[in-house]
Amino acid sequence: MALVATIMGSTAVSTPAHAASVQTWFDIGTGTQSSGNFIWHNRSVQVGGGVTGSSSYLGDRSWWCASVVFTAYDMNNRQVARAARPGDNQYNCTVYRYGFGFMLDASNVLGGIRHIRVDLWEWDRDRNTVYIDKTEWYHRPL
Repeated sequence: MALVATIMGSTAVSTPAHAASVQTWFDIGTGTQSSGNFIWHNRSVQVGGGVTGSSSYLGDRSWWCASVVFTAYDMNNRQVARAARPGDNQYNCTVYRYGFGFMLDASNVLGGIRHIRVDLWEWDRDRNTVYIDKTEWYHRPL
């Protein structure tokens, strides 16, 4: 085809269409906290940010550890990807930010990722209780 185009004096080349990437910011929690951004690609979503634990000296000297879980869903609300940071059943127990960057891959999913649920988990080490502190939903921008 390139030979034919060159002979005919035309060098027109078609390239595949790519959707522009859009960025969405997230910020969840107040004591324990996770924040960062989503970069929405054609089907997959790049996630970057961090998570921090918290301490309280309001009489009970409690320490809270934090973990954040990202669950991605397709247009039919089926789970297509999931990631936990620092990891499954792992928590950041310091006030220092645990940074992360990864891809929620849905490259083989028709329509790609449409929604992401962010769950901020807390582990109160003094009381040995684990619970979801906060949940927020983020939707693919139009």
